[in-house]
Formats: sequence, C-alpha cells, structure tokens
Amino acid sequence: MIVPKPDNEQTLALAGMLQSAVLVNQLARTADWDRSALHDSTFSLLRLEETSAEKIFGGYFGVDLGLRSIIKYFAAKPDNDVREIYNYAAAAHQLSLKLLKMQRTSDVIHNELVEFQSRFLPSQEDEDRDIELQAALAGLYSRTISYLTPRIIVHGDPGHLQDPDTVSRVRTALFSGIRAGFLWHHLGGRRWHLLFNRRGYIQRANLIMTG
Repeated sequence: MIVPKPDNEQTLALAGMLQSAVLVNQLARTADWDRSALHDSTFSLLRLEETSAEKIFGGYFGVDLGLRSIIKYFAAKPDNDVREIYNYAAAAHQLSLKLLKMQRTSDVIHNELVEFQSRFLPSQEDEDRDIELQAALAGLYSRTISYLTPRIIVHGDPGHLQDPDTVSRVRTALFSGIRAGFLWHHLGGRRWHLLFNRRGYIQRANLIMTG
C-alpha cells in the first residue's frame, strides 16, 4: 500500500485538530491550559474566507501546540490520556464529515460565524474579548452541533466542567477541532493515514517547526 506523504498544509490541519483535542483535555482536567493555543484555535473559526491552513490558524505558531503534540504523541505508545485525546480528535473529524451532508445546519453555522466576524475580528489577544467570543461560539455549538451523533462526551474534573467559562472554552475547542477536521479531510487527510503514516507526519511537523 502506497501512503501519500503529508505536505505542510495537511500537517497543519491535523495539528489544528489535535491541538483542539489537547485543549479539551487540559480544560476538563486542570485549571491550567495553553491560553495562546486556545486563542488561536478560537479565531480560526472566524477566518471563513481563507483556504490555506497556515492562514486559517494565523501562521505556523497558531498550531504550535498541535505540532508539538504530533511529534510527542505519534512517536510514543499511547496511554489512557493520549487515547482520550485521540478520541476527541476522531470524534471531531467524524462530526465534520456529518456536517458536510447537512446543508441547512452548515448554513446556519456559517451565517452566524459571519456575524461574529464583524464583532470580533481582528484577532488581537484580549482575555475579556476572548471570553465573550467563546461564549458566543459555545452557544452556536450548543444550538447546532451538540445535537449531532456521535455526541462528544468530555471526561474530567466535575469542578472544572461546572464552570460556565470552562464549558464555553471546551465547546469552542471542540468547534475548532471540527473545523480543522473538515480542513484536514478537504486536503486529503484520511483516518487510515494515521495508522500507516505517523512517521511522515512527525517528520513534516519537525520540518515546519524548524523552519
């Protein structure tokens, strides 16, 4: 079987999907998460006109956490935490494919994201502004995507998961993972590639990070 080698764009899209999954795991289990990564994943949802993965994530550094996660997790034997991260990423990809077949729901999501663009772009980091956007995105996620199956069940500390801001951040991270999953598929990524081409993704991620 010949497995195509991933290019930069496909690797960045996969990094975006994995970054979202790592953020969900961090948010659900600890009071500490990668704030810069969450900011970049959040605003990737508003760059609707962009077709380049690099531009969608605001540059390579926008998926730095995801690229590092590819290098770290793809090279190691997965433990329970890593399997959970993989499950979040896989579910996000599956939901992205389902949304492709649901034109009405996709249109609702697109129209509301266009409205968010006018309110929140450009994307300078500001914690209060990020919280406001994440609450808006979480509401859109709850009204549309949360009804789709398979439903993504997030496991973690109930104390964190009962906090409204944390719930908004988790839903935003999942939302960005679905966007990245759609992009990865559009760029030729397939689930079976992850069985046979992990080394290719690791090599490409290293090349991107070293410039």
